[in-house]
Amino acid sequence: MTRQCIKCDMVKPLSEFCKFNTNYQGEKVTKVRQVCYECNYVKVHRKAFSWANATDKEILLRLKERYDKYVIKHLNPNKCWDWKGFVRPDGYTRMRCFSRTTSLGGHVVSWMIHKKQVKKDNLFILHKCDNRKCTNPKHLFLGDASANMIDMARKKRSPNIKLSLRQVLNIKKHLRRGATPISLSKLYKVNRVTISDIKNGRTWKHVK
Repeated sequence: MTRQCIKCDMVKPLSEFCKFNTNYQGEKVTKVRQVCYECNYVKVHRKAFSWANATDKEILLRLKERYDKYVIKHLNPNKCWDWKGFVRPDGYTRMRCFSRTTSLGGHVVSWMIHKKQVKKDNLFILHKCDNRKCTNPKHLFLGDASANMIDMARKKRSPNIKLSLRQVLNIKKHLRRGATPISLSKLYKVNRVTISDIKNGRTWKHVK
């Protein structure tokens, strides 16, 4: 006589499903389980997760589990998504990953999950919507350090940026025509060193 296991779907002898117990009178009692002996007793040891040894697929799955705890998705897929996790004073979201002391922006994790790709260190994830808390992948795009600086200059998001992108283009044009850093510093009301750095390629070298 045989029976089919509800876990592995294998058809095995009925003896594989028998469970032997004794009642309070010491009598042997036989019960028949729905699962076979192997499915009921064999333990499957799961390997502990390690960020260092995990594959990209395993990393993305672990990131998605954590990301889903914090993201608040809007019913309209084109709207910005909110965040109920940690937010830095500058407005950017953060979530811990890769180690106890390492964290990434929620928008970076969102891009990695939806693009199914682990981001490299020399790349930046930028916002189209200019909402730092937003993690909607439709509002994110990939760029490098140059694109990040240009994007910040256009949106005037950094207090350290004294000049706009258009002003830098004009300054470089004047420098090619022979204008001096002193005259341009007075015209644009910045320090002479700022103009000299642009001239010598120490800053804004990505703007051609």
